[in-house]
Amino acid sequence: MRIDLRYTTKTGDKHEVCADFLTICQWEEWSGRQATSFADGVGMRDLAYLAWKASMSADVVVPADLNKFISTIDDLEVLGEGTERPTAAPAGA
Repeated sequence: MRIDLRYTTKTGDKHEVCADFLTICQWEEWSGRQATSFADGVGMRDLAYLAWKASMSADVVVPADLNKFISTIDDLEVLGEGTERPTAAPAGA
């Protein structure tokens, strides 16, 4: 599973990052919820956390504190979601 995110900072910097399997597992630990709860809706703080952790994984320089990161964001959107490494269909399928 992965969630592709795009955010723009208040200074105009734009970043596209991927919340991959590890990032989503980190979100589960942080939030105390399971990824299956995404179907019930995800809050902006949840998306900000995913963007923050995904940015760190992508070597984007972000504040070490989540709230400071959130204060830098002007816009945040989900680009899409899917599997991280889709597999080919079995032969003859």
